[in-house]
Amino acid sequence: MVFSEHDGYTLVVKREPYGRNCEECPHGPYIYQVSEEKMPNGERRTRWTLIGRVEE
Repeated sequence: MVFSEHDGYTLVVKREPYGRNCEECPHGPYIYQVSEEKMPNGERRTRWTLIGRVEE
């Protein structure tokens, strides 16, 4: 997993497994924007937003 820190979010590049019987696993790599959100009840939640596939 590769990542790049930015102000307010982190970019993460990783491969994703899909299932036990998938001969092509893991798939990707894909790039995600990862940020932390504060919920109305005060709890914090990590949000992973898929940006897209990274060409190798």
